[in-house]
Amino acid sequence: MPEGIREQVLLKLFQECEIANYNPQERMEYEKSLKAQRDLFAIINTAEEKAKQEGKIEGKIEGKVEKTIEVARKAIEKGFDNNTIQELTGLSMQEIERLRQKR
Repeated sequence: MPEGIREQVLLKLFQECEIANYNPQERMEYEKSLKAQRDLFAIINTAEEKAKQEGKIEGKIEGKVEKTIEVARKAIEKGFDNNTIQELTGLSMQEIERLRQKR
C-alpha cells in the first residue's frame, strides 16, 4: 500500500476509534457539529450553483443585446429607416438614434 494512502487509512481508523469512545453527550455534540458542517457545505454549494446559473443567464442576455445592436448597426449602414430598425430589433428610437450618432 502506498505510504500516503496508508497514512490516510491509519488516520481515519484512529479518528473512528476516538469517536467510538465518546460518551453519549460527546457523541451528540460531535453529531451536531457534523450536521452543522454538512449544512454549511450545502449552503455554499447551493450559492455557488445559483451564482453559476445567474452568470449563464447574464451571459445569454448580454449576447442577445450585443447581437441586437449589431443587427441595428448593420441596418443603419444599409440605409434602413428608424421605424424598420425598431421593428427588426425592438430597440427604442432613442437607442437607434444613439447608434446613428456613434457612426
